Amino acid sequence: MKKSLISLVKLVLCVVIIMFAEVYYFDFLALIGINVDKLESFTVQLLLLFLYVVMGFAVYTVYKDRIKGDFFRFKRKWFPNTLMSIMFFAGFTIGIWALNYVMNLLASSLDTYYVGLAFHNIFTSDVDIDFIFKSIIMVPFITTTVYIIGVGDLVSSKKKHIILSGLLAILVTGLNLIGENLHGDVLYIVLNVIPYFVIYAGLTYIYRENNENIWFSLMTIVLYALFASLIIERIT
Repeated sequence: MKKSLISLVKLVLCVVIIMFAEVYYFDFLALIGINVDKLESFTVQLLLLFLYVVMGFAVYTVYKDRIKGDFFRFKRKWFPNTLMSIMFFAGFTIGIWALNYVMNLLASSLDTYYVGLAFHNIFTSDVDIDFIFKSIIMVPFITTTVYIIGVGDLVSSKKKHIILSGLLAILVTGLNLIGENLHGDVLYIVLNVIPYFVIYAGLTYIYRENNENIWFSLMTIVLYALFASLIIERIT
């Protein structure tokens, strides 16, 4: 009972960090006398980088033993494990592309708007260091670790773990969409959270199918963030 309570507290704290750290970060800076509006764009990017370093370190600290232990297990057979992660990434990318296609058709038929999951080709697009560090490295690391390990510490059932990880992703994403009050459309929110359920349920399935090693899921999502656009450009 005590272990479950500790695991729940860890998960809740990490989810709070994911949801509110960036939202209130600049308010905090203003309180200590840093006026972001007067800073250059590059300085603001550095401040955001610092925030995500702190967030990543906080999540790493909470789940350090699992992350380190899984890494040592992963690198024992790093070559076949990396090849396996590449296969997961390829299938994952095609699946998400197909999902985006279906969701766009569904959104059009329901007369609502589907944002979808953007595919950024970092090799041909002008992307800054803030985008690369935040969107390709830190955000995937933080969310994947919390949604998979955090939930997994609370449930032992594989099926429940997969579903609950996806539902947690839906909850966080949905609350963010409601907070932004985009379009004020319930269908809009429902359609745009579905891909996040699929992503994190899929990553959790990969985790459970590979001896509960988080690095298979981390490798898959980072490869997806880096190279998905290259595959999508070939099949569209």
